[in-house]
Amino acid sequence: MNILFTNHLPHRVGTLCMAKQPAEWISKINGIDAKYIPTQLLKSEMFFDIVVFAKQCDVNVLRWAKNKGMKTIWHACDGMFYNFRDDVLKNKEYLDAIITTSDVYKETIKEIGFKDQLLENIFHHHCNFNNEIPEFRDKVKKIGYIGCSDQLHKQEELKEFAKNNNVELVIRGDKDLRYHDLDIGLAYIDPNSDDYPNLADKENSWQERINSRPNTKIVNYMAYGIPSVLTNYPSYKLTEEKAKNCSFLVENFNEYKIRLNYLINNREARLKMRKICIENRDKFHIKNISKDFVSFFEKVLEEK
Repeated sequence: MNILFTNHLPHRVGTLCMAKQPAEWISKINGIDAKYIPTQLLKSEMFFDIVVFAKQCDVNVLRWAKNKGMKTIWHACDGMFYNFRDDVLKNKEYLDAIITTSDVYKETIKEIGFKDQLLENIFHHHCNFNNEIPEFRDKVKKIGYIGCSDQLHKQEELKEFAKNNNVELVIRGDKDLRYHDLDIGLAYIDPNSDDYPNLADKENSWQERINSRPNTKIVNYMAYGIPSVLTNYPSYKLTEEKAKNCSFLVENFNEYKIRLNYLINNREARLKMRKICIENRDKFHIKNISKDFVSFFEKVLEEK
């Protein structure tokens, strides 16, 4: 089996997580020839059994691959909500399969018009490859969020909450992936927010963003033994089904503050959730997620 992961953004963190690291570990763990090559460096004489488009799907490469007899997969993530989706939709006969984040997102993808493609949920892996175990603090010092800051809503309210509870609120961009010094992990999106400028081209609401996002935050907090309080994404709910009680999934900001307050003031609850996180994190280690990719690739190759 010869696998190509590709997109035109080689330096993005998303490319590292969705393409470069999976390719590396699929090769390392499964003995399969898998690599990442930026779309702009592909050559016409190349051939692969499967081409995986990581979020961005270039329709010229899509047609080239399919016309040469390669199987084609779109690892869509939230790529369904950007303008290039329309071009992919017009060329959907060249697309064999789509990797999704949840059953809810599967239904959205079908409604958009991708009804004939093979759809599969594959979890994101965490980035704690060496299974580090950060020190546990009896008293909460830092609560925090790692990722694009426009996807953490209610920041002013969280700053006030942190101040009132004598803890530090840490907000780091997605190029600073230090999780290990947090006591509680955060992720909150208000589905009813009217902050539309920060939505993607084709998104009509923050609820659509919630429905499409992968389980990146929950598995990375879990990997470092960090209890978390998160908006109830469908992908987080799926993760919780495999690792029960590693986080609190909430529906509104009032519940969010209640759960945060509970963890800040309950050492034993944090310690218990930390133990659950560490016991379950291996399920989402890239060595195991890479096997999920391979199983799906085999399924795609079997399709006529």
